[in-house]
Amino acid sequence: MKLPFGRKKRRRRARVDGPLRWRQFFGLFLLFTAFAVGIGFLAAQLERESEEAEGSASSGASAAVVAPEATPTPEATTEGSVAVGGLRLRIAGVDGNFAAGEFDPGSTVSTRIEVDLTNEGDSPLNVSAFEFALLDSVGTGHEISPCEGCPDSLQQTVTLEPGETGRGSLYYDLPPGSEPLDLRYRSRESGNDVVLAIVLS
Repeated sequence: MKLPFGRKKRRRRARVDGPLRWRQFFGLFLLFTAFAVGIGFLAAQLERESEEAEGSASSGASAAVVAPEATPTPEATTEGSVAVGGLRLRIAGVDGNFAAGEFDPGSTVSTRIEVDLTNEGDSPLNVSAFEFALLDSVGTGHEISPCEGCPDSLQQTVTLEPGETGRGSLYYDLPPGSEPLDLRYRSRESGNDVVLAIVLS
């Protein structure tokens, strides 16, 4: 059918339904929300890792700090024993602040060492205090010092029967600032010697 002259045919515009527009908008909203949530989660994860790293570094630095220990007083005992020539020796006690003046006025003795002596042989054994020597922390060796009236003083030779155990005290005059380090015993009968380490605590 022909249209009259001067009239134009109208074109129909495509219509977009309301529900379709709403679905497009909602899809974009969900996409943007998911993107924002992902960014927030990543930022929180990075912040948590950074805090953990700082905490580990600070705890490691704290663990490396060691408080200084107090200087021990020179009163102690040692543990363990040694044997030489049928004689077993054990240090029973150490007193680095021995007050010798209470027993021997004018004495300069400052250190008392108690020793246990046991004859593990089959024959009598003679032990002399002069077979012992004390090495101090400065590296100086000391022989016994006389201490008249001091308790259990091992000043002369004693004889131990097989299986017999005795205890005696050795007295030494150590200079100020030094401490007992090693007690050495040399047997006159066998010629052998042993060393007992003195542990202060």
